[in-house]
Amino acid sequence: MRLAALALVAVLAACGGGKPTAQGPDPKGSGAAPIVDNKAPAGADGDSELQTRGLALIVKMGDMVAGHTGDCPSLGKKLSAFMTEHKPLLDELNADEASQSPEAKKAFEDRHKAELEAFLGKVETNIKKCQGDPDVAAALSAFD
Repeated sequence: MRLAALALVAVLAACGGGKPTAQGPDPKGSGAAPIVDNKAPAGADGDSELQTRGLALIVKMGDMVAGHTGDCPSLGKKLSAFMTEHKPLLDELNADEASQSPEAKKAFEDRHKAELEAFLGKVETNIKKCQGDPDVAAALSAFD
């Protein structure tokens, strides 16, 4: 899913990291929801259930990062907790993104341009301000 990749790449790029790799379904069978077949849209807007969950996740992440302006140690701790809490969904989103056609990725980006731009606006400034903070770097390193 392009959404998760864009969100994480934006955060990592601001800190000098790389693109996260798709990890696929949880091999340990932790009970995480299975990857949804995104070839058939689930909603009236054309988004699958997984895409809808991913969009809600980046909105939540953007709000969390925006709420920690200038408080880098706190941002690092919150970001680490957020990434840990949502790792199963992030892994699903990355695996799904890897399976989608370029046309499907572009269609999603076009449908959600405003949300993606709002997320980037909230995240880029705060992450750049805190890129030297060891807690922020540690939280983001999980996706290198």
